[in-house]
Amino acid sequence: MGKVNIKINGQTYAMACKDGDEERLTELGLKVDEKVSQLSKTMGSAGERRLLLMAALLLADEAEDAEAKAKEAANALATGGETEDLTKLMKQLQSSSIVLDNITKQLTS
Repeated sequence: MGKVNIKINGQTYAMACKDGDEERLTELGLKVDEKVSQLSKTMGSAGERRLLLMAALLLADEAEDAEAKAKEAANALATGGETEDLTKLMKQLQSSSIVLDNITKQLTS
């Protein structure tokens, strides 16, 4: 079991992940921190939980938009290897959504 320390909005969180997922989880943590920082600047002192919740919702929305665009592109293609590439991309997006959901659960509990 891998372990990563992620710093979000000045607070460090110890996170567990599958072996080999440490770098990916660290990168996702940086994205969450960036989103929380943006929200903090616009919302002021909204509270840690509210900032994390808003960041999670915005990131989930972005992931859903990207997944919808990938599906549209896949549907637009008739056949071929490009469809397989888009299917892989959709699976990666779904995996990212699951990771974001897990991060959100850990951060809000």
